[in-house]
Amino acid sequence: MNSLSGLKALVVVYCSLMALMAQADMTAGKTLYNSCIACHGSQGEGNSAMNAPALTGQPVSYLVRQLNHFKAGIRGADANDTFGAQMRGMAASLVDERSRLRLVEKPRYASRGGDKLEHALDAFAVDAANAVVADIGASTGGFTDCLLQRGASRVYAIDVGRGQLDLRLRQDPRVVVMEGVNARYLESLPEPVDLVTIDVAFISLRQVLPSARRLLRPGGSILVLFKPQFEAARREVGNGGVIRDPQMHARLIGRFAAWCVKNGLRIRGPVASPLLGPAGNREFFFHLREACR
Repeated sequence: MNSLSGLKALVVVYCSLMALMAQADMTAGKTLYNSCIACHGSQGEGNSAMNAPALTGQPVSYLVRQLNHFKAGIRGADANDTFGAQMRGMAASLVDERSRLRLVEKPRYASRGGDKLEHALDAFAVDAANAVVADIGASTGGFTDCLLQRGASRVYAIDVGRGQLDLRLRQDPRVVVMEGVNARYLESLPEPVDLVTIDVAFISLRQVLPSARRLLRPGGSILVLFKPQFEAARREVGNGGVIRDPQMHARLIGRFAAWCVKNGLRIRGPVASPLLGPAGNREFFFHLREACR
């Protein structure tokens, strides 16, 4: 392949890609083609006045290398280089024909928390259909979203923060938004709930569970996401706030289970979350009920 045909091939590929991006707008593709030849010339002869080098006689490897330099920002990063900056933007749109493209499925829930809770509901066979639920630590609403999709009739989305809940959930009539509420001091809700879900950070579950229990109707249950790094003493937590030692996980889980039993709770679990926490921490679910009910 000679240099001119190589240039034309690159231009064709570029214009084809851009035409696809413009929903097969061939007029847009032709406009971009005209932009290329306006600088480098219809025969690739170049234009010194525009700092556009001659491409005639250059091997295809040179053309590819120059495009890669623009894509990587090696060239075109100088704010005073108007034409270089333009070329950098155009080159950034090119996709290697050998690249593997993957379609990313639209998330099912408002956050990854929904995927975690889905796994726990299935593992413990907890039916949320027609249930009234208190979601403590609602944040952006991953748990809340999952509960609604599982048929919950109403969800009290409780969080100490403000303005985090996904707008779609905020506008859902089945969601009662309770922002700026510290669940530790929550005495009651307008009605007893069938289920409490808890996903909190920077606080131990042992500080939240007493108030969570007050919200339950007789026979109700609690699903908690156990995060070892927030149940451990400071000396037990590794660098970056991550606990990786399985033996430490076991000790912390045993400690929590003993606390639950001592305080009149029946405990099922642990069930490992299918997803790691943001910092790479392993997390676990437990299903709790009052021992006397």
